[in-house]
Amino acid sequence: MEKKNIILIIRRGPLEIEWILPVLNELYQKKLDIFVYFNNYKCFNLVKKSKSVFKKLNKISKMFYVQKKTDFLLEKILRKISVILSLKKIEIFFSDKIHSFENLLKKLRIQNINNVSYVLSEYGNLTYTLELLSKISRKNRPKIVQYPAAPTVNLDNDKRIKETQAGKIAKLKIFADLILINSNKGLAYWKFYNLNKYAQIKVVGVPTFDKKILKKKKNKKNKKKILLALNDIELHKLLPGELDLFKKYLSLFFEEIKKFRDVYVVLKQHPNKPLDIEKYLNRKYIYQISKKDMLDEIIDTNILVTQFKTSATVYGPLYKLPTISWPNIFKGAYRENKDPYAELGVTYEIKNIKDLKKKLNLALKYPNNVIWKLQQKNFLKRFNSNDSPIKKVILELEKLNN
Repeated sequence: MEKKNIILIIRRGPLEIEWILPVLNELYQKKLDIFVYFNNYKCFNLVKKSKSVFKKLNKISKMFYVQKKTDFLLEKILRKISVILSLKKIEIFFSDKIHSFENLLKKLRIQNINNVSYVLSEYGNLTYTLELLSKISRKNRPKIVQYPAAPTVNLDNDKRIKETQAGKIAKLKIFADLILINSNKGLAYWKFYNLNKYAQIKVVGVPTFDKKILKKKKNKKNKKKILLALNDIELHKLLPGELDLFKKYLSLFFEEIKKFRDVYVVLKQHPNKPLDIEKYLNRKYIYQISKKDMLDEIIDTNILVTQFKTSATVYGPLYKLPTISWPNIFKGAYRENKDPYAELGVTYEIKNIKDLKKKLNLALKYPNNVIWKLQQKNFLKRFNSNDSPIKKVILELEKLNN
């Protein structure tokens, strides 16, 4: 692979970096220069708080740039005036100036677009900038590569697909030349996007699950750790009573854990949207808050418990842990009736609070039960972790330039 530059675009937070980081390490070893463009300071500060991710990225990056609110201020003001005056052509002119890829290159101090091999980003990042870039001849521009920000698998019952089928939302556009996905079970999802005519969709697995970088599982003597992974709460979408039900589940979970000796809870919050859990507890409970990334936190865990439709679920069977997921108690936010990861067979979705208590007991007393063994078998089948995801991604990148 010829020595050239790579641009990584980050919009939300550390998850976008975690997925691609093992690949970036390989590219760095191949003497490619990595430039990182953060879309805003909120995102940049979240990444800095994730010390492990930030340290690793900082080590291999040639330059960071964080977009400021004052960037292209004059153009933004003139565009706003043109919108007020309904001057559509002038509005488009200034939009194109603000979002031009050449401006992004200037911020990163890259002189020539022909010296950039790839632009890497999560699906949906800087969409208009990438659209403008995609209109340049493929021979004269970097290849656009997009990837998931977690071990996410979107099945064909996904909310976005249902809303697209119902005509509630238009098909979303993706301007990538290469789309990397975690599992072949997610292929159907991409039929509901308008893709670049050159776009290739490749199943590569999850680079962070590569055996080359996985750490050995640790077992603590006389103690069992339950890792509770929680999403953020989209309060504006909740139906009446759903927040109270969440509080009930949360409190009863901690009450149940108190019954066991030598068991403790570590709370893993969503790294992009951390939840203030104290607001939702009716009394004080003892727990720790994780400051590690998921791979570092999971290695000494005994049981993984997640909310509905949480991609962190997949880390459980990766490390051969009993994995339990809550049912959908936020029906205002999630339209799916069944957890997609339960459909994949990599978690057990509990039926109700009584079932939660029962399965926690089973997981603590019988960690080798057939329920958990089947999760691990399904994980290997769905994610094909015997092959090297890092090598697969590198191979697909090299094919793009041939």
